[in-house]
Amino acid sequence: MDANKHNETTSALEQIRELKAENERLKSLLAKHGITLEENKCSAIALQPYNKPLSNCKLSLKDKVLLFQSLFKGRNDVFAKRWHSLTGKAGYQPVCQREWDRQYCDKRKYRCADCPNRLFAPLTYEHLYNHLAGKDEHGRDVIGLYPILEDNTCHFLCADFDDKNCEHGYKNDVLAYVGVCKEWGIPCYIERVAVGQRSTCMDFLHCSHHRR
Repeated sequence: MDANKHNETTSALEQIRELKAENERLKSLLAKHGITLEENKCSAIALQPYNKPLSNCKLSLKDKVLLFQSLFKGRNDVFAKRWHSLTGKAGYQPVCQREWDRQYCDKRKYRCADCPNRLFAPLTYEHLYNHLAGKDEHGRDVIGLYPILEDNTCHFLCADFDDKNCEHGYKNDVLAYVGVCKEWGIPCYIERVAVGQRSTCMDFLHCSHHRR
């Protein structure tokens, strides 16, 4: 291990120790005021409503899409899609079944968010497939999920880290985050983002958790 990696690891471990100490302080504060802490640890077993064995990794195209959906499990009654304008601007907005339908859609009168005729489109297999295929050169087939379900629970988390908002450098903060996930038995995976100095940590929860 070179000096830089050693320093990064040492710094990450120190942050983990600080987080543990803060955690204990908060627990004692709750106990002092008679508040019971409900600890809800997740199993380290990966979420698998998709039940086919993965040992040989010979999955059909449909199986791969369904596996993706079983991990990134969000709301199915609404989803967002990326848009790209001729001026180069881009963003995401919820997909509406009535958009551009003259009987319901009057963009001169209403913003989409304020339209009384808005009818969200459900997420389908085709949307997921097109998202993974990524054939549109402007990324207009990319979708966005809403991970908070209607009962206020979620099955996965994504945390973004970059040098703009990480005091100790995003790499050290990622290591500290992963360390805490391992301590709590929460499956966590690191994805290095292609653009800029950024990483995303993804947690897949074996059981649904209420948002707090």
